[in-house]
Amino acid sequence: MPVYYSPRRRVKMRGLARLAVPVVVLMIVFFIGYSYYTKKTFQTYAKSKDSESARKRALNHMNEWNRIKGQLRRDSRLRDEERSQSGKGKGKDTINSPMGQIQPPKVNPNDLKVYENDGHQRQHRPRGPRGPRGPRGPRGPRPAGAGVIKMNHSKSGEAMWKKTLSNMQRLVHLDLKGAPPKISYLEKVFPLFKKFGATGLLIEYEDMFPYSGKIKPLSAENSYTEIEVKKILELAHRNGLTVMPLVQTFGHMEFALKHENFSVYREVSKTPQALLAVPCQRQSLNLVEEIINQVLKLHPDVKYLHIGSDEVYHLGKSEKCQKLMKDEGLTVQQLFLQHVKAVAGFVKNKHKGVQPIMWDDMYRTVSAKELKKAEISGLVEPMIWEYNENVAKTLPGDMWKRYSQVFKTVWIASSFKGATGVAQYITNINYHLANNLAWVQTIKNVTRFYPSLEFKGAALTGWQRFDHFAVLCELLPPALPSLGVCLKALQQGKLSQKDIFEVFNVLKCQDSIPMTLWKKWRPVPQCNFPGFPVFKGIHNLHNTMLAYNNIMDPVYGRLPGWMSSFNLRKRFSSPGQLDVVVKKATGALTNFTIIATLMEMSMTEIYKSDTIEEWLEENIEARKQQLHNALAKVKQLQSRNTWPRRPLKNIEEKTTVVTRQVKVLDQRHGNTRMGNDNGSEGVAGGHLHVPNQVGQNPATAEHRKRPSRLEQLNFGKRNFKSKGKIFTRKPRLNNVPNIKKKDNKQSNGVAQEVVNNQHIVMTAGDTINKIERNENNVRPVKNVETPDEAHGVNADKQHGLQKDKLQQHGLQKDKLQQPTFQKREGHRE
Repeated sequence: MPVYYSPRRRVKMRGLARLAVPVVVLMIVFFIGYSYYTKKTFQTYAKSKDSESARKRALNHMNEWNRIKGQLRRDSRLRDEERSQSGKGKGKDTINSPMGQIQPPKVNPNDLKVYENDGHQRQHRPRGPRGPRGPRGPRGPRPAGAGVIKMNHSKSGEAMWKKTLSNMQRLVHLDLKGAPPKISYLEKVFPLFKKFGATGLLIEYEDMFPYSGKIKPLSAENSYTEIEVKKILELAHRNGLTVMPLVQTFGHMEFALKHENFSVYREVSKTPQALLAVPCQRQSLNLVEEIINQVLKLHPDVKYLHIGSDEVYHLGKSEKCQKLMKDEGLTVQQLFLQHVKAVAGFVKNKHKGVQPIMWDDMYRTVSAKELKKAEISGLVEPMIWEYNENVAKTLPGDMWKRYSQVFKTVWIASSFKGATGVAQYITNINYHLANNLAWVQTIKNVTRFYPSLEFKGAALTGWQRFDHFAVLCELLPPALPSLGVCLKALQQGKLSQKDIFEVFNVLKCQDSIPMTLWKKWRPVPQCNFPGFPVFKGIHNLHNTMLAYNNIMDPVYGRLPGWMSSFNLRKRFSSPGQLDVVVKKATGALTNFTIIATLMEMSMTEIYKSDTIEEWLEENIEARKQQLHNALAKVKQLQSRNTWPRRPLKNIEEKTTVVTRQVKVLDQRHGNTRMGNDNGSEGVAGGHLHVPNQVGQNPATAEHRKRPSRLEQLNFGKRNFKSKGKIFTRKPRLNNVPNIKKKDNKQSNGVAQEVVNNQHIVMTAGDTINKIERNENNVRPVKNVETPDEAHGVNADKQHGLQKDKLQQHGLQKDKLQQPTFQKREGHRE
């Protein structure tokens, strides 16, 4: 049925309709105003927050435009065309090119007023009016305090740094002072270096070089022979790898200065780390010259020689250097530069055509003026080393500027192993990859801002020891995947997943190799490259270390959590956690034993026996011993199954009786005499022990005849027939008869005691301790004394001996001797 509205209802609806229109209008106006206000607020916030980024982006746009414009104008044809058509209806900065008219980017001029870079303020200075031929006039006056960064606008920045990377030499560092490989393994691995993209080798021999003559002691007993060194050079030449030997000439001279004959060359007498600087002692240069001459004699065709000189920790600490610095007013940096100048000058003068290269860390903070004054720019080429993941933040901010003013060419040093821990056993590929990519970015930035500085090459270091005395870190075979990935990144300037798979294909891997250290067990990838069995053993070792760290980790492990010294002292720990420790420790011990056997077999093909023994002891045996100790602690903690209320009290060790096993050696006849079980006196050429009766209860044990007091005091002369009797209390002094003085020289026997399975050798007089006596007569002695304690200066005071009480029984202090009797557990007096 139709719905009829009453007149009153129709009037009400018309009133609501009249109100709806203005309400809707007001809402629209409100939302428009709110949107406008929000937009303005956001723009103001963004402008205040991102003003610096906006200025940088604007300046980059203008720099890119200037670069394109300058590049096109260098073409003579375009330059002539521009001159002939200048001012004919074109824009001020419009350029004709084969691509058509190029317009500059639209940039707000206000964004170019201030630009900050590395803390220096660079202000925009407008040029003067154009001259008659078109070029702009000179810039306006330079603002005071504004830093100037000369960027390379002449070439494409992208193309330039890529060309720099492709032209750089890429050297693989072989640190032979630790785990030197056999020649047969180097013959297999050199072709792999070449496939990865390496162009040469940086070989650090240290004590593995066959020195001769006066410096022959510098060579290790198992060093390479001259024939083996020549074989290494032949293998490198066969694979197209150049060789650069590294000789330490200042710091890290431990391999030479550790010897007594060469200790006079030390900077500090107590440590062989640094050589005494040449300005302080001229003889130091003679030692360095002899080492360099012998090394270069076996490397006649090399073009570069690395002279080390990094980390000279004790520079200027000797008395000679202190006196020289005071007399001539030298600083430590000037002393260092004089030494370097002497060594590098010798190389340049004596060995023509050989360019010295050195580490740069000792003069990174030296001013350009001092470096120029030292005149080392024409003698050495610095190799800047940094092994972390953020190279730009670690190096000084103005270092590249100073180096560009002094040196023409520089080298860099990254890492592919041996830079993450002094005792690291496995290589973290991602860490070293990040280090090499950081160096790529640094080269890109330095090439852009300092185009005059040429990067000659890069050395990918693979340290085997942190110094001569340090333990071994990552071995070479497990680090080959890291080397391949890092060389690929350094060569291309970037690394994609496809590039990583190409490296794995060179290694003939069926599975992907983990790029970082995994925290859960994972299977071993299957590969086929030289040294893969060692790689497999290291992978299994890391899997086992996961269980080991679960027990031994100092923060998250169960050992500090439930097996600390507090837990052991209170005998208070969780049985459930102890069961987990037993399970994991037992499994880890089994795995360690298997890994040790496999690693010993696989390492035999690559390393000599001394390297294998050292690696196994550091990485396997030491951890096995710690697990055995942990299981022993578990056994102590599992001795109880009920626990008291807090606060806890210490559990004191209960004293148990240990039966003495006394063997008296009659030196007059050379025989050992001992009381046998049947009570007869036995004589034999060997050692006879009285049966041990540890823990025997005197209440149930068969009581045997107590030896007389005279027999006890003269047991060094003749044996008593005690059959190993356990005495639970000492005899009283009133039972001791008066004994006349006897000559000590009559008895020269030697007694040996076995207490808790430990032999203590004493003379016959030393084995018997003094009798202790107090108001309550004799008290038991709990600890067995040593000969020194028995004849100590304060022996009377310690044992409560009083001379007058001894003399009243007719006994003298040096004659009164009594075996030490210990209180038996559970015995009631």
